[in-house]
Amino acid sequence: MDYSSSDAVLRGHLDRNPEAQRAALHDPQYAAEVHRLRLMLGYLDEALAAEGLSDKARHRVGSRLVAGCLGTDETNARARSVQELLTRDVATAPASW
Repeated sequence: MDYSSSDAVLRGHLDRNPEAQRAALHDPQYAAEVHRLRLMLGYLDEALAAEGLSDKARHRVGSRLVAGCLGTDETNARARSVQELLTRDVATAPASW
């Protein structure tokens, strides 16, 4: 997995998660996170290659890292829902708390 493979891993993840893809294009903070992850994938790939892992194994590890760092549309939506519930409950809590 070289830089083009790292890009393929990221591109595949973003293709499977359209909300994340939209954020990568329109949210500067998310775009920066994707860029940092792309760099990290390159470094990780070099380290795994030096340890003798096959291209397939390095691709699987890269895919897991991307999914773990960026999440999926489903997990991100769930996290937003929980955050909205917590924010709403805090905003409506009595002042005596």
